[in-house]
Amino acid sequence: MSQDQMPKIQLVPFRPALWAQDRHSQTILADALPSLSMALPGEDFFVDCGDGDRLLCHFHPGTSPYILIVGHGLTGSADAGYTHRVGRIFHKQGHGVLRMNHRNCGKSFGLSKFPYHAGRSEDMARIVYDLRERFPNKKIVLLGFSMSGNCSLLLASGTVPAQKIFSHEDFETQTRIQKWSQPDFVIAVNPPVELSKTTDRFLDGIPNRFYQWNFVRYFHSLMIEMKKKNLIDPKYKTRPWMSIREFDDHYTSERAGFTNAESYYQVCSAKPVLSRINLPTVILTSKDDPLISFSDFQNSAMSKYVHLHVEDFGGHMGFLSRDKTPLGDFRWLDYAILEIFKTLTQEK
Repeated sequence: MSQDQMPKIQLVPFRPALWAQDRHSQTILADALPSLSMALPGEDFFVDCGDGDRLLCHFHPGTSPYILIVGHGLTGSADAGYTHRVGRIFHKQGHGVLRMNHRNCGKSFGLSKFPYHAGRSEDMARIVYDLRERFPNKKIVLLGFSMSGNCSLLLASGTVPAQKIFSHEDFETQTRIQKWSQPDFVIAVNPPVELSKTTDRFLDGIPNRFYQWNFVRYFHSLMIEMKKKNLIDPKYKTRPWMSIREFDDHYTSERAGFTNAESYYQVCSAKPVLSRINLPTVILTSKDDPLISFSDFQNSAMSKYVHLHVEDFGGHMGFLSRDKTPLGDFRWLDYAILEIFKTLTQEK
């Protein structure tokens, strides 16, 4: 596929399951229902982040010309149900699959002193670089779910907020020094491209406050475990009933080198840089996502390399279908990702 023209994405329209008609049932049940796991755990794939931190990812070699990197969402890991489901589908078709853990997520726990967040495009750039060093003839497809979707879009635009890299020219000058590389293709699923607005939506109604409580409770528990291992300074005080914005003000922003939560949100949001993306990219989202406003995409300037595919329903990473998909199940999202991949790579 020429990078001068984005292909037309043709998907069977999504129809929500009769037992999951609203945005919250789609979001919650898609996560709660069991998923098929990959047959093998994969090879340990360590990544040096360049600042003393490391990631432990899981690599499944394939025979095709492609490697799929799967990035998880907030509070997820390489062992999230959706990473296994998608990884299983792609690996069965012969593609290499790398399921990544962000810093201190999953089996990466204990390897990092700095937090993961929605702007960690440099960590993904390191993974891509390491894969290219090991497999120089392979094409790299970066699939980011939710928070990882935002990181993936930043990388596609040549943006590395933590290093104050905001142009392709600056990115290119740092590639060899920092051991960074961009993927060949990007797929971003329900990415929060305007972080401040997404954070505010967690206060919008009881269900959204439940999501917030669940996320902050996870982070609070994670920090307790990190303090036990002397990974972070005891001065950082958090509570399980804080808002996400308060948590980011008290810990994430300061520890990651930002002035405050709002500064972190502004610098790390992908929306302002979508117009700078210069590689084939597809954003898949839904109008009824309870956490991300569709207006974030409606009024975004996007480059000619970006295709926005929007479904009316689906919630946040839900897409539980009324109709059986061509893959033989009711997980429309998995089918859509595979079809987008085939279109981007012109695989039949």
